[in-house]
Amino acid sequence: MLILLLKRSFNCVQARSFAPLIAMISLSISLQVTVGLLLIFIVKYDLNDVKKQPRLNTMNDMATVFVFSTVLINIFITYQKPLHVWKQFC
Repeated sequence: MLILLLKRSFNCVQARSFAPLIAMISLSISLQVTVGLLLIFIVKYDLNDVKKQPRLNTMNDMATVFVFSTVLINIFITYQKPLHVWKQFC
């Protein structure tokens, strides 16, 4: 999808409408990478160690918030697609 946006030639008005879309896509990808790293660290630590449980709980809460934020951003990305992009897929 991003390649399709970058290959087309746009005038100035159309290019401005894609700036928030590309920013949200970048934010979504970075949040997904962050969640992946958090999940790797959560699995790495021993859950049975009582000293590490508060830290793991915080990391789990952060991962949950990031996943929720990613879902919301992806909904906004879907909503913000220009009409001519939707027509290409119909």
